Amino acid sequence: MSPSSPAEWIGSGRDPAKNFTGLPSGISCQAQRTEEFPVNWMDRLNERAELMGRMLDTIGAMKGLPEGAQADVDMETAARRCMSCQETEKCRHWLEHHEDGAKAPLKDCPNAVLFESWLKI
Repeated sequence: MSPSSPAEWIGSGRDPAKNFTGLPSGISCQAQRTEEFPVNWMDRLNERAELMGRMLDTIGAMKGLPEGAQADVDMETAARRCMSCQETEKCRHWLEHHEDGAKAPLKDCPNAVLFESWLKI
């Protein structure tokens, strides 16, 4: 069974600091390991799951999450991007100013193109 929420995807046990590809052009995100990585990783895990879930709710994509094998790959990719993104304050600020909803995600979000594709399902 596939995880059904961003928290389950982000907490799937895979290494969130691993580099990945497939970001929209012009956007790059890399997590940086530090000596305190395990503690910071858990805090970041919880923070990013919350932000990703709020983003999906805000744009209405939570209702149209795809299913199946490709959906598993897409959600894992989204979770990795979110975990590695360095724009959490910009994301949080955007979400605070769109509490009543939005038609599209934050343009600078590394998952913007993917989340917009879920709106069309």
